[in-house]
Amino acid sequence: MAVKNKYLVLDSSALIALANKNDSTHKKAVDILQSISQQRHFGLLPNDIFIETINTIGKKLSKTLAIKTARQVGEFKWLDITESGKGVRENGIEKFIQTKSDVSLTDCIVMATADEYKTKLIFGFDKHFKTAGYKRVGLDK
Repeated sequence: MAVKNKYLVLDSSALIALANKNDSTHKKAVDILQSISQQRHFGLLPNDIFIETINTIGKKLSKTLAIKTARQVGEFKWLDITESGKGVRENGIEKFIQTKSDVSLTDCIVMATADEYKTKLIFGFDKHFKTAGYKRVGLDK
């Protein structure tokens, strides 16, 4: 495997946009995904977010698409599905306590994972990532 330049953390908003061709951010998500592979980023997907993504796709779109997405995510050679250890969970819960009510615990786990790997890069569309000081890959300068 080639040496990667930077870590980035994936959020369910990006993965759902990739899976759902009718999503308003689908094309942008595909473009960002291509950019990620060209820039040699290494992706981290917290297992909590992976499960949330597949469950959401299964409920809102179809179980067939959820299964296809789960398999495709597993084929990304530049991506690791990570387990959230105690430090990430505690940091995520602390962020959850400190954020506005529209920010989910899973979004806080994404940010806590970024902190754990000392990166500010997130592949996701939620504006609160930018508000919290992270850079949404392909969206924020």
